[in-house]
Amino acid sequence: FPKASIGDPIYQPGPYDGGTSADAVGALSWYQPIDTEKSNLIDAALWEPSSPDLMSDEILDIGVPRGLASVQVGDVIQKSGRTSGYTSAEVIDINATVSVGYGAFEADFHNQIITDVVGDPGDSGSAVLDMNPNLVGLLFAGSEYVTIHNHIRNVISAVGPVPPSPGEEAPLAVPLMLSNALLLLGLA
Repeated sequence: FPKASIGDPIYQPGPYDGGTSADAVGALSWYQPIDTEKSNLIDAALWEPSSPDLMSDEILDIGVPRGLASVQVGDVIQKSGRTSGYTSAEVIDINATVSVGYGAFEADFHNQIITDVVGDPGDSGSAVLDMNPNLVGLLFAGSEYVTIHNHIRNVISAVGPVPPSPGEEAPLAVPLMLSNALLLLGLA
């Protein structure tokens, strides 16, 4: 998001998928800057929808998350992403330090969840859930060998309090907004 500014339009579909200015559905309202000089904890953003009808508690092919949880090595996670759809994978590490390439620069991240490959380019921003289904992470990077996720509690901690949507439990408001935000940015 180094090129993004608060207030930039959010498109659905995203520009990569043919979206134009006629497809604007809201605006970027917050993002975590990426620091190239020190290790980062999350890569996430939020958007403000132009209509409340654009928000949903349901995650495609998974349903409505039950709450928040943590994962352990060996657990199985699931996600529904823009490119690869519904997939699941095994957790390999829950406290990894990785270097992620962003084209023109690289950034280090610590305290990350690593799984077998569960995503493809374009799935970034997907909510990651355990099989119960509780939110556990936010997919943000990967390679041909592994996928990297932020711990959802770290994302919520960075964002701070966000009011829930009508009828939504407060602990779920932030992760669902994050997942929808990145989906509409064309990154999920």
